[in-house]
Amino acid sequence: MKSSGGMNVLQRVVLDKFYAGAAGAADRLPWHRADPGPLLRKAVESTTRRGRALDIGCGSGVFSAYLAQQGCAVTALDLHPAAVAMARRLAESFADRLTVLEADVLSFEAAQPFELILDSGCLHCMSDGALPAYRERILRLLAPGGDFILEHWDKRHALDWRPMGPRRRTPARLLPLFAPELALVEKKTEEMAVPLPLGPTVRGTAYWFKRAA
Repeated sequence: MKSSGGMNVLQRVVLDKFYAGAAGAADRLPWHRADPGPLLRKAVESTTRRGRALDIGCGSGVFSAYLAQQGCAVTALDLHPAAVAMARRLAESFADRLTVLEADVLSFEAAQPFELILDSGCLHCMSDGALPAYRERILRLLAPGGDFILEHWDKRHALDWRPMGPRRRTPARLLPLFAPELALVEKKTEEMAVPLPLGPTVRGTAYWFKRAA
């Protein structure tokens, strides 16, 4: 049986449909962005040490490739075989600096913790019931002094939801989830245009957390 990654059947079916429609082309995915978010760039640029990085829900691998370009030793995870295949094509350019695995973050184990963890497409596909396990796994995998970048779709009001696609959660819902172990360094919110049925617009919020050394 395939791992669910905290997703229900409908969420899995919808994502599989998007990947099938993309036919291996990252820019056909409705959530595709070629450039990393500003908080990810700031976190990377804030340190001269380029250590181990983990990209969970890596999708096509664009941000995993960015981290590898910055000198990180990157492990990228995704549940979807089509996403893993796309990310592995990018990984071919980075020798042993970028490893792509078909894996579920809720059960993923690593021999060493990571100095940076990026989630730009994982948590917002999980049900509320998976949140405690997700929190436990992030704390298990993040090294002391490490940075955690979370990009999530914000909930603007009670009616801001869709029967399919990423879940929307407010900062008031998410910030206590990682306290007190992870401290918020910075938060950035922007309105984004995305295709129907997910859009036409969503509010994306990026969080930069840091763990005490």
